[in-house]
This record gives sequence, structure tokens and C-alpha cells, in this order.
Amino acid sequence: MTPMRVISYPSFAKEKARREFRLAVTCAGGAAILGILSSLGLTFSAGFGLMAMALFIVSAGAALRGLRASQGQRGEDRVHEALKGLDDRYTLVRNWVPESKTGDVDMVLLGPHGALVLEVKTYSVPVRVENGIWSIQRENGSWRKVKSFSKQLDQNLRMVQKTLNVPTFGALVFNDGADLRGDAGTPNLIRVSQVRSLLESLPTAPALEATWMNFFPLAPAA
Repeated sequence: MTPMRVISYPSFAKEKARREFRLAVTCAGGAAILGILSSLGLTFSAGFGLMAMALFIVSAGAALRGLRASQGQRGEDRVHEALKGLDDRYTLVRNWVPESKTGDVDMVLLGPHGALVLEVKTYSVPVRVENGIWSIQRENGSWRKVKSFSKQLDQNLRMVQKTLNVPTFGALVFNDGADLRGDAGTPNLIRVSQVRSLLESLPTAPALEATWMNFFPLAPAA
């Protein structure tokens, strides 16, 4: 059999990383120039120094956001790698933006089971969910509440099912080394190494017509 078909739309994470790194470099250059000017003993040296510091802070923040976006892209690539070896009964759609939705769906794996929606999370800090409330741990040990990943997945599941009209399943995928502290009832909270096992556990949809094969005609093939 031929390999799994892959359809890739433009990556939000990759574009965000480029944008943030570009901003970081620009601000760092400006901070360096202003730092040199502040050392010359000119009339506005103190002002140049303050502006240099401000630009440096902006540069550091942009670099951090760029690193996080790059980390997200690498996480998606690891999931893609875990799915390699599937045959041509499967089609992997990456970074799909359904109509009327501002964000993208990380991955939709289409095949005999219908559709498997995968939302990839690549946090390097501990993540927990208690009573449906998601939070991540700060460096000082405290916890910061974040948007509900479960609700995000549910919204995307409904969107995919409504659009493609096929049996639809979903999972939140975390790094293998992620520190997950989830409620026992949190559904489909898995790691990258468990993606293939989840896929193999899904039932085959009887007489499933692959109408979705013509649904992504404009997407560039990877």
C-alpha cells in the first residue's frame, strides 16, 4: 500500500514564531544602538538608556513567545512522526481552519474510523485539571489558570463532525515527558507515544463513504 496522505495548511505556530523572532531581533538591534548612544555622554543619554532597556524587555518577551510557538510546532511534528507508517486508507490534515472559526485545528486524522481530532499541547511545566479547571505551574510553584483545553477539544470535535458528517473522536496530546495531573474523569488525555494505541482502539465505521476526500481540494499536499 502507499503511505498515508498528508494535507498541510499554513501553520499558525510557525508563522507566529517567525513574527515574534523577527520582532525580537529588531528590538534587540534597536536596544543595542540606543545603548551605544547612551554611553557617549550626549544630552539625552539617560533617555537613550531607558529606551534601550524598554526595547530589551520587549525583545525578551517576543523571543519567549517565539520559543513557545516553536515548541508547539515541534510537538505537532512529533505527533505526525508517530503516525508515519499508516497506509493510504488514512489522510492527515494539519492546521485546518474551518469556516467561521478563527483558530486552527491542529490535526484531523481521517480513515476507516471516521475522524480523529488531535489537539497538541507541548507545555514543559506541570499541567493540571481539577473539576474541569485547567492551570499550569509557574516557576515560583504557584498555579495560573488557563483556558480549558477540554472545551477547546469539544468545540473542535463538534465543528469537525458537523462539517464532515462522519463519526468523530478526539484527544488532547501531551509530550511523553509532560507532568500531567489530571482528574480521573478527564477524557482522552494522552501522550504522543499513545496516539497509535488510541487509533487502534477506535471502531471501524460501517460502510463509511470517504466524502471528506474531496473536502480539502485547495490544501497543499505535504
